[in-house]
Parts: sequence; structure tokens; C-alpha cells
Amino acid sequence: FKKNCFIMKKLITILFLGIFSFSFSQKNELNNLKVEILKTNDVSSTFGAANPFMTSSTNTKIAKKGMTFIMVKLKLKNEGKESLNVNFNKFKMTDNDNLKYEFSFIYGIGFPSIKTIKLKPGKKVKKFIYFEFPKEKELNELVIGKVKYSLK
Repeated sequence: FKKNCFIMKKLITILFLGIFSFSFSQKNELNNLKVEILKTNDVSSTFGAANPFMTSSTNTKIAKKGMTFIMVKLKLKNEGKESLNVNFNKFKMTDNDNLKYEFSFIYGIGFPSIKTIKLKPGKKVKKFIYFEFPKEKELNELVIGKVKYSLK
């Protein structure tokens, strides 16, 4: 019984250290990402249908009733010394009541399935990301991890 308890304590310690080091590396990764918001725009509740470059109706996205798509044009720069995997699922948008809304999709090659991009050290990219957002609410902030960017 003592041997099993000892093994369990070791496993729990190893698991804790693994989780702590993973969350620490994620936090550092966000510190190396410079984010500049270039533009925000309400692009309506239907996306892709009127776009002449989209030939397939499978790329059309329709917002839920009472919702619209908000486009956020970003410039992202990796200021670190290692490549970053930017996961857009970690991006949230808040309204004037500080309610959070999830990232919906990114516009570009692979639309709408791409949720992450790899950004090499020193590299910059511009991306159009979209959120499904209530029509009657006001934009407040873009939240990436614990960092908040004003959208007002």
C-alpha cells in the first residue's frame, strides 16, 4: 500500500509540473505576439454569398437570429526568437456588458477551417478574423489570453 501511495504522489507531482510548465510556456508565447487592430466592421449576418471569389455555397456562413458578423482586421507580429502558433480560438470579443463571444472564423485560404497560423520570429501578417456578435450590443474589447485591446 505504501509503495502505491508513493507512486501516486510521484505521478501527481509529475502531472502538476507538466501542466504548470505548459501554462507558463503559453503565457510567454502571448507576450511575444504584438497585436495591432487596424479596423473593425459589421459585415452583416451573411458572409460569403455575395463574394465573387467564393464559388461554393458551402463557404457561406449565416449568423444566428439576432446576430451579425464583426470583422476585425489585425496586424500580428512575432517579436520573439521562436516560432509562434497563434490559435484564434483563444481570441474573444466582449460587448458593453463584458459578455464574451467566441472567435467564429478567419477569412482566407482554407476558409473556414483554419484556426491557427504559424508565425516565424520577426514576421508580420495581416489577418481578417470574424466573430458572431449580437446586433443590439456595442463592441468593447478584443481579448487574447489575459490581454485586452479596446475596440471603441
